[in-house]
Amino acid sequence: MESIEQTATDLLDKFVQWVNAFMGDIVQGDVTNITLWLAVATGVYFGIRTLQSIIAGLFKSKKRPPNSIRNIIGHVIGATNSLFLIPLSLVVTLPFFEGIPENYELWLKRIFIVTIILQAAFWLRIVAQAFLEGAVLDHAEEDSSLSSARSLISLFVNVAIFAIAIIMIIDNLGGNVTGLIAGLGVGGIAIGLAAQNIFEDLFASLSIILDKPFTKGDFVSFNGFNGNIERIGLKTTRIKALSGEQIVVSNSNLLSNEIQNFKRMNERRGTFTVGVTYQTPHSALEALPSRLEDLIENQGNCRFDRSHLSGYGASSIDFTTVYYVLSRDYKEFMDVQHAILLKVHALFEDMGIEFAYPTQTIFVERDAVEDNA
Repeated sequence: MESIEQTATDLLDKFVQWVNAFMGDIVQGDVTNITLWLAVATGVYFGIRTLQSIIAGLFKSKKRPPNSIRNIIGHVIGATNSLFLIPLSLVVTLPFFEGIPENYELWLKRIFIVTIILQAAFWLRIVAQAFLEGAVLDHAEEDSSLSSARSLISLFVNVAIFAIAIIMIIDNLGGNVTGLIAGLGVGGIAIGLAAQNIFEDLFASLSIILDKPFTKGDFVSFNGFNGNIERIGLKTTRIKALSGEQIVVSNSNLLSNEIQNFKRMNERRGTFTVGVTYQTPHSALEALPSRLEDLIENQGNCRFDRSHLSGYGASSIDFTTVYYVLSRDYKEFMDVQHAILLKVHALFEDMGIEFAYPTQTIFVERDAVEDNA
């Protein structure tokens, strides 16, 4: 606190000294040259302003996205402030005039440095806004939660940009910024520790917006829960479970788990294993995989992958078949699977193959029974 008060006092003393020196230079200097210099600088200023409007209009275009490079350049040029252009005009025209007090050049350069720092902060703010706007527009859907996230992040970015600009201005004016930076650092650490969980969820929300692991309406599965994404907020995400209830989970906790996004899939994998009896003829066993392939290929809206004799079980000879339904819709997948399994049953009837089920065959030695009798 003492360092901040000392910095403010030093800046006030320097300003008073500059006013006294400025008024003294006006009295001692060539009034005609000063007036002429100011007149020429005014003309240069209006010329720059006119050129600025023309160039900004050439770059801006409603046909292009707001965050395109041309539009960003147009907005940056258009946002160039008069508080920057006036000192610029004075600095540019100063070397062409004599009789201007030497003290003018020193203070004019300091003012120009201050204005160019502020102007650079405004330019950087426009670029950051365009980046955030583009990040939201690129998202599949923009709802109130994303707009709120963008506004909050924009606020943090603006505070950071202008805080750095103010520190640079104080430093260029000769103020002591070491204590100020140290104080801001300690305060920032204290705020960060107090709101650690809030910032963690906020940055997780930002990660969802930029990385887009899921969007509103996606069907996801995580940590044993399944449901549709209803809303993505600043701190939490709401999911509508299959059983009807709403699941509210923090963004950081959600991203810390593995998430299965079923909306991103283009097809669903289906597989089934059937067992036939050991009494099935070899010719039927050999022909069965190709018959299953023809059955699946003729089903429609699905792609056959493979079918093989996969092993000898305790009471069956097992065949494993894999196919893909060319749709992400789960109901359509179940309809196709239902039709395929019914056709498998009909195929077995046509080929005279019997489904195997757990059975045991007991062999009794006849001679041993007669001896015991």
